[in-house]
Amino acid sequence: MKKILLLVIVSIFSLLLVYYRVAPIKDDFVETINDTSFVMKAIPAGSFTMGCGISDEPCADNEYINFSKELRQHKQSVDAFYLAETETTWELYQLCIIDKACPNNDKDGGDNGWGKGTRPVIEVSWDDITDSFLPWLNTKTEKSYRLPTEAEWEYAARAGASTAFSWGNKIDCTKARYGYISKECGAVASTDPVKRYAPNAFGLYDMHGNVWEYVSDCWQQPSMLDIQLTTHKCEEYVLRGGSWLNAPHNLRSAARFHHNRTFRESGDGFRLALSVFD
Repeated sequence: MKKILLLVIVSIFSLLLVYYRVAPIKDDFVETINDTSFVMKAIPAGSFTMGCGISDEPCADNEYINFSKELRQHKQSVDAFYLAETETTWELYQLCIIDKACPNNDKDGGDNGWGKGTRPVIEVSWDDITDSFLPWLNTKTEKSYRLPTEAEWEYAARAGASTAFSWGNKIDCTKARYGYISKECGAVASTDPVKRYAPNAFGLYDMHGNVWEYVSDCWQQPSMLDIQLTTHKCEEYVLRGGSWLNAPHNLRSAARFHHNRTFRESGDGFRLALSVFD
């Protein structure tokens, strides 16, 4: 009898897993806290080729998947999930600071004098995000917001494209915010407000440029997904997408970077993710 009951439980659990993988994702939705709203886009399940390939040559060593030339590209499947339409903005993050749940980062530059509002939040570390902001946000919303995995991020950034950028293999200053170090795009030392450039095919803005976006994966361990769901912490975490500081090479969908989990910088920000079943 116990064996039968166990088989029934296992069968039900397996069916639930299948359901969450194949069930159509619900529509986009809007989350509102006080008078501040943000849009979560429904990203459908799918498969893609992840990593740096022929069209991305020359690849930087830190883009090799598992640091092996033979494995730097691989097929990757992604379950349906939600991803924020834009990078997390100051107007949302500031609410956490006001509630004294997030550290005031003025000593590290704050908004660098560029203004807050709809500009992406900067000078936040991985620990600031995961230890302070996300717990605050999840208490407010009664959801389980998180950082996307590397696979989710790249899948969403490519939005069905296999080219260097979601729109093709070439970039110019009408496409994204970049170029300060390379003296392109007027060499302006600042972020731009979000949604200044056209979205990709998934309706996501600024996946290339403006600020690097932290993901949940440990640096040098790209196979470790959903690291925020464990108690394990790494010294360094991955960032994706490039920033206002960088040259076009750093903005490609395959480009990767990393920082210590307590490091704060004017080119680093993040974007929210949410699992379908949350």
